[in-house]
Amino acid sequence: MKRKKTLAVVGMTCAIGVGSVGVVQAQRDAEPEELPTGYTVQPLGGEQTIDIGDVPPQVLHTADQAAKTADLTNAQVDFDDIEAVYEITGEGIEIDVKTNGKLEEIEENLGSRREAREAIPRPVRQLLRRQLPGFSPEDFERSTRPTEVGLLRVFYEFDGTRDGEELDVEVNARGTVYTVEPASLQRPAPGTEVPEGE
Repeated sequence: MKRKKTLAVVGMTCAIGVGSVGVVQAQRDAEPEELPTGYTVQPLGGEQTIDIGDVPPQVLHTADQAAKTADLTNAQVDFDDIEAVYEITGEGIEIDVKTNGKLEEIEENLGSRREAREAIPRPVRQLLRRQLPGFSPEDFERSTRPTEVGLLRVFYEFDGTRDGEELDVEVNARGTVYTVEPASLQRPAPGTEVPEGE
């Protein structure tokens, strides 16, 4: 038997354009409110831990295939995006799968500094030295994400510090594209600078 969710409107924004639809933010366990025609409910934010046995079969199948030999032991549902995402974890791995069974991301912990150094491609290490001198990564992850046409893109994610400031850095496997949080530290990647006056 399905339980009925109770939602309440707490805010509203409208997208202007042809066939525009309003988005209504919802709040858990509040009095339900009827929505005007053309409005949709935005998903509830946050995460909820669930038993691995309660993961839908299509989601668990995708996660098992992506995990290869890793044992998947924990699960939670992330409600922060438009569509809920299941985060299935095992030792050193997290696999994110949409409710329809489509793979969103595989995150692998690369271990200690020494182990990570061997696993991180040389172009990635070179880009970090060139673009973020003095950056000291403390957490190393490899992120594999499918494209719309089924190809896989690999990124390396780092949490660390530089001059006492915490940074989140992401670099593609070829060492040609990277992002930094906070964004104020982002500089153009090598070979992408636009000459002044253009």
